[in-house]
Amino acid sequence: MMVDNVDQRKVVKGHGAKGRWHEAKLEALEDPTIIVDVGWPDLPQPWLYILCLQYVQWCHIDKKWPLSKHETHRKNNFAQYTSCLDEHMKACMLEVYMAMMRNYFFSKNQVPLTIAWMVYAKVVFGV
Repeated sequence: MMVDNVDQRKVVKGHGAKGRWHEAKLEALEDPTIIVDVGWPDLPQPWLYILCLQYVQWCHIDKKWPLSKHETHRKNNFAQYTSCLDEHMKACMLEVYMAMMRNYFFSKNQVPLTIAWMVYAKVVFGV
């Protein structure tokens, strides 16, 4: 099977397709003034999960982590909890995870992307 899309993962024999990686937007990652994709602030409140899915990407979320973690997060769709640099975001992620999963710790130190999307919106925009 030939894959011509650079963002698409290669098929590993015996494991099937792995899905698509998020687009690498390094200019947004390195620019502190870009906190979300264009169009977000113009949307009516309350903001929903589907809006976070459209406008918030790893390049925005990873501003709260060391730059070296970006590639790993983008490929795996998980963030490393203990590496987060923002204590408020860490507390919010743990609070959401505890409410959803009834656990007091992250499995394998991994924050799911779905939680990271919503918590980022809460922390940055005060949603």
